[in-house]
Amino acid sequence: MNLARSVIIAASLLFAGSASAQPTIDKVVPAVTTTLGGTLISVVGTGFSRDDQVFFDGKLSGTTYINSTQLRAAAPALERGTVEIRVVNRVTGLASSKAAAVRVLDLWLDLEPVLLPIYAVGNIYGANGSIFSTDFRLMNRAGEPRFVAGIANQIDAVEGVITGAWSGIAHLPPDRLVRPILTQRPRSANTPQTIPARVVFVERSMAHTLAASLHVAGRTNWGEPLPSAGTEVPIVEERELRSGRVDILSISVHADFRTMLRVYDPDNRRLGVVTVRVFGQDDLRPDQSTLLHEVSIQMETLSSFFAEVPSYPAYAQTSLDVSAVQNSGYKKVRVEVTSTNPAARLWALASVTNNLTQEISLYSPQ
Repeated sequence: MNLARSVIIAASLLFAGSASAQPTIDKVVPAVTTTLGGTLISVVGTGFSRDDQVFFDGKLSGTTYINSTQLRAAAPALERGTVEIRVVNRVTGLASSKAAAVRVLDLWLDLEPVLLPIYAVGNIYGANGSIFSTDFRLMNRAGEPRFVAGIANQIDAVEGVITGAWSGIAHLPPDRLVRPILTQRPRSANTPQTIPARVVFVERSMAHTLAASLHVAGRTNWGEPLPSAGTEVPIVEERELRSGRVDILSISVHADFRTMLRVYDPDNRRLGVVTVRVFGQDDLRPDQSTLLHEVSIQMETLSSFFAEVPSYPAYAQTSLDVSAVQNSGYKKVRVEVTSTNPAARLWALASVTNNLTQEISLYSPQ
């Protein structure tokens, strides 16, 4: 037998072996999606080939072949409950299935919306030509995995999920920091992505097991990041929202600080005008206050990936660095926010940033 014929026979046997291998499903990660679909799910097992297709309760899904032990498929829209995962080789008909492999959660029945009041991720520029990078992290403090619908993470695909779809689910392993994807569009590495905030969905009564933090790292002119600590960011549950009015007390005022007030309503259909009043706060005379500044702002929102789900809240923002406040002589101020919309459910956050170090202090409602 000549060499060319030997190569052809070997290649044919190799192809035939891969095409006729029996697929076997060991596990799926994450084993959860939402009724809206869109979550990228990794099917882990053996004997997979490029001819394999993944079905969710009989519904064909777009399937990507990763290697002989992993396929990736986007979950379609499904009914609430559990579904079977089935892998079928479209050439040989060989198949493998796993019953009740994926839980399908309803956003409003099984999950609850929470507000992540984060507004930028990327590089920012400080005083004297300094550059700082900002990064947002989530941590699951529970002893078992948690799921957050509406964002995705960038950890290994077998442990988590990689997707830009709104309805994707971030799989958060216990006691591990995860960098979630907060936006629907990719951003340049050197350009901040402005995000007024995000509304995501967590398992009911489990929001307290999650922690969020904003990390600010200084960068020298040589590009090396300097050590930094994270600032804890509130995860705002529905019970923390206020009807029509919200107050923040004891906000520090200093010429070297810049202060921004942001007002949120997680339901972006409830727009309207909010009035912000800033009062001087005297710790020695807490019953007396002086109105220093007043401004009215129109609430606005970004368009959501899915119109029926508020992935971005209604929001308004204003700087408190006005001369009437800065030159008032007060070291602390109180902020009062009221809405013209009687249905409004408000929450607010004041961020005070040191212009020299970019260290951030956050003030939330009392």
